[in-house]
Amino acid sequence: AHKDAIHALETLLMKEPEVDTQTGDRAVTTVMFRNLPRKHAAGDLLLEIEEFASRNDLNFVSVPWDRKAPQNLGFAFVNFNTPEIAHRILDGMAGRVWRLSETVKTVKMVPTKIQGL
Repeated sequence: AHKDAIHALETLLMKEPEVDTQTGDRAVTTVMFRNLPRKHAAGDLLLEIEEFASRNDLNFVSVPWDRKAPQNLGFAFVNFNTPEIAHRILDGMAGRVWRLSETVKTVKMVPTKIQGL
């Protein structure tokens, strides 16, 4: 059921964001983090992100928690203030092992269809 919920969210939210016709850049500010270690809370995710951006560089963080177990659902949403910051995070963190966890899971991220959460 958990994987079905993640797949449904990905289907709903994943779509290539619009491209700025003047710069050619994707107008990405909102990113879905996947493969999140189950014990990570929002503060842990912020600590992971702080290697690449400060807390002032973002304005929204959501780490949904499982109602039946003391763990997150394995994904999170973060909205950054500018596309440049979002791209710095996407480029810097993608494929890395989560630093604050004993897991060997790697960071997976996708731009969301709906930007500016």
